[in-house]
This record gives sequence, C-alpha cells and structure tokens, in this order.
Amino acid sequence: MEKNQWASLELCLLDGVKAGRAANWAKQFGGAANVLEQSQWPEGINERQRGQLEQLRQSWRKQGPSEKARQVWARCEQMDIAFIGIEHALYPEMLRQIADPPVGLFCKGNMAVLRRPCVSIVGTRQAGGYGSKVAYETAVQTAKAGATIVSGLAVGIDACAHKGALDAKGATVAVMPCGLDLCYPKSNRWLYHRIVETGLAVSEYPPGRQPEKWFFLDRNRLISGLSLITLVAQAGPKSGAIRTAQLAAEQGREVFGAPGDLFDTEYLGVHNLLQDGANVLTSPQSLLRMLRQEGHLPAEVLPKRKLPSESVAKLGHSVTYGARPRAEALVESGEVERLLAERKKHALEKAGTERWLYEKIEAFGSLPERLCQLTGKSAAQVQQAITILEIKGLIRQDEQRRIIQV
Repeated sequence: MEKNQWASLELCLLDGVKAGRAANWAKQFGGAANVLEQSQWPEGINERQRGQLEQLRQSWRKQGPSEKARQVWARCEQMDIAFIGIEHALYPEMLRQIADPPVGLFCKGNMAVLRRPCVSIVGTRQAGGYGSKVAYETAVQTAKAGATIVSGLAVGIDACAHKGALDAKGATVAVMPCGLDLCYPKSNRWLYHRIVETGLAVSEYPPGRQPEKWFFLDRNRLISGLSLITLVAQAGPKSGAIRTAQLAAEQGREVFGAPGDLFDTEYLGVHNLLQDGANVLTSPQSLLRMLRQEGHLPAEVLPKRKLPSESVAKLGHSVTYGARPRAEALVESGEVERLLAERKKHALEKAGTERWLYEKIEAFGSLPERLCQLTGKSAAQVQQAITILEIKGLIRQDEQRRIIQV
C-alpha cells in the first residue's frame, strides 16, 4: 500500500477516535499522512487523543507503519478484505461528501457495485408481510433498473431488500456494524455469503471487531451516506431506520416512505416522516422516476397506467345487491370448502422448501420460540424460513411477534 493508505489505516485503528473525526483530521491537514508527519494538533483534539496521536507520530517517523497496522493488513489479505482510505480513487464519492465520513473502509466482494447509483432500503426488524413485500419488490425493480441496493443486513426489512436485489441478479451492499470476518446477526450468515459472492460488504471496523451498541448508530450514517435515496419501508417511531432517514435528510439526500396500516405502530415512524415532508412511495416506479429525472439512471419509456373501465366506475353500491343469497348458495354447495382447500394447497406449493415451517404455524399464530419447539429446528433456521415466507407473502408478524398465516 502507498503512504496515505497506510496512514489512513493507522488513523482508523486509533482507540477512542471515531473514524469520522480522523477523516476530518485528514481533510484539515491535506492528507492522512500529513496528520502523522506534521507537528501541529488537529482542531478539537482532547488530551487523551493528543497522547495517542503523539505516540503514533513518533512510531511513524521511526519505522513507518506500526506492527498493529501490518498485522491488520496481513489479516485482511488472508480473508480477501480490501482497505481503501479516504483519499483512494475507489473511495465512494457520495460518502466522501458527508460531514463525518470514515477515514477508511474495509470491503469484501465486488467494489465495482459502488460505482452505480445507490438506493438504501431500511426498516424494522419486526417486519410484516406488507412491509417485507414493499422492501423486496422495490429492491427487485430498482436493482433491475441498474441501481445498487444498500442496507444493513438486519433481520426483517434489510434482509428482504438484500434478497430482492440478489433475486433480480442485481447489486447490493451490506453495511456491517462489525469486522467483515464476522456476521451480525448470525442468523443471516447465509445471506451475507450470497452478498459477497456478487455484491459487497463494507465496514469502518477492522477484522475481529465485535459489534457494540453505538456501532449501529454510526453504521446508519454510512447507509444513508452511500445513497442518493433512502426508502423506509416500515418502521416504528423508535426504529433505527428513522434515524437513518433523518441522517439522509441532513446529508442532503432524498427520503421516501411507504405508507402502511394506520393502526399498526410499526408504521408510525414512517407516517411521521411523511408528515414531515418525506416523499411518498406510491410504487417502486416513483423512486425510479426521481433517479431518471436527475440523470442517475437512463431514461425509460414507462407504460401508461390503465384507468378503471367506465362500467367498474359506475358500479357503486349496486354490486352488493343479491350478495347474501349468493354467499348462502356457495356455502350449501360446498364451494367454499373447495376454494379454501385449493387456497391451502396453493400456499403449501408456494412455501416450497419452507413448507416444514408453514405447516406448523398454529391457527392464531405462533411465536418464533414456539416454532423452534414445534419443528425441532434452530432459531437461525426458523428465522431464515420466516424471512423467506414473509417475502413470499405467506405470513406476517404482528405486534406481539406472533407469526400468522396470511
């Protein structure tokens, strides 16, 4: 690595100094290497940081890159993890523009996906069937159009967004709250491995760094910072996704929200965003239209939306006349039972390899822990199956975390 790369790595490894603070030092001194080679102190540095930086400066002048930095770099090479400092040509320009960019990024996978326009899709871990479908379908159509889907690999909306991009054979980026040799949450390890095969995982933390509570808040600024647009598919008022949307707005990026159930608290955060002026997602095309209008995606002639026929528009209440006699006739003929049986058969076929979980869901819903008992499977296996069945629109999760057949 060249000198500025090594210096960026050194600053990235400084204990007690956030990567965003170190990046601002590099900007102030005109380069990461200058931070270590010059004698004046960065603005706003505290006594503890001053002592650490002075120690690092002395070591750098004597021997260049420290043993700690060399060990991290060697470990990265063993694990096919790249490191790009803030001055590197491959460092994402969108991220460089935010107020507190990381001084360096650890990357695993295909870094070329960062050259495409990026759209982040975020939301609650307690995703319902509708929110999961919004995230998945929007990711599918956006990825097919040529954009990269960015999210945080969390259970729920994040997982649906990543899977949508992958199923569309498009690009996706997982922003991790830990070192890239780890996976958080562990239940999404299968998805992490799929992502790094064709997409990219990024982190501001070196290999071996375990996730900490505050890392998740820091991670959110990277999700929004990489993206032109942030979509909140479903989120309660205290969801971290709401903070991601707020950061996007502060960074001068566009924010979209998907309106949902008025009586579901897991949509209250989204509705608050919409009330505050976020763009309303009426369909995935509304998001793509903005990207095209701003020149980030090539123009496309979209099909006109079909208007309802005159006969349908005139039906009014007359459609309900005679409904009760017809319903009673259907019950007596056994037609209702036949239709329900067909519906169940179709659902089981659609469940596919996750049928083992779908069949065990009880009439009034089952908690994930109960499904582990009923199926004899691990929590990770059950959670993976729940995510896939939610994406297929076969189940939803209520406010009490019960899994319910749709």
